[in-house]
Amino acid sequence: MPWPQDVPDFPLKKPDTLEKLEQLSPQILNAMTQVEAEEKIRDAADSLAKSYYKAYKDKGNLSECSLIVSGALEQTGGSLPAKFGALMIGKSKEEGERSCKNYYPPLPFPNEIEF
Repeated sequence: MPWPQDVPDFPLKKPDTLEKLEQLSPQILNAMTQVEAEEKIRDAADSLAKSYYKAYKDKGNLSECSLIVSGALEQTGGSLPAKFGALMIGKSKEEGERSCKNYYPPLPFPNEIEF
């Protein structure tokens, strides 16, 4: 299923991990423990970051990757049942940054560079 009509134009295809989450019933999503839900959200963030990297490689950067991944998680979380959706929205920024650092490590501060 493509991104919903009200979602901004994301430059990525929706990953299977998000598709599968959307197909789960509200009872299953809300019955997950905090750890299970966070693991599902982490998997979704990782698959989004991987998709971004595949699409942009050297043209991409940490900031843009984090913005797109967190935006996609936030939009998807808004369409999921209360408990799980709220957790996904709350974790979107943190997971967006974490997952993108695997592909775009942060640059050192200028005072940390050895000359």
